[in-house]
Amino acid sequence: QHTSEIKLGKLHSVSLTNIMYVDVGKQTTALRRVENASVPESLCFSLLTKEGSLDLEANSPRERDALISCFSLVLDEVHAQNGRDIYRG
Repeated sequence: QHTSEIKLGKLHSVSLTNIMYVDVGKQTTALRRVENASVPESLCFSLLTKEGSLDLEANSPRERDALISCFSLVLDEVHAQNGRDIYRG
C-alpha cells in the first residue's frame, strides 16, 4: 500500500483583494532557503501581498502554470473591480 506524502504547513488564508501579483518560481526568501533546495523551481509560485507572500508548490509544472494563469485572470478582475469601486465612492 502506497500513500503519497502530503506536506501541510500552517493553515493560511489570503483575501484575493490583498494579493498584488503572482511570482513564478523561487523568487521569495522563504523558497530560496536551504531546506527548500530539493523542491523544483518549476513547481513553485508565490502570491504576493503587502504583508508578505504565500509560497505554493504545485504537483507538476503544468499544474503550476495552470494555477498561475487562473490566479492572474481572477486578480485582473478583482483589481479592475476595486478600481471601479474607488471611482464610485
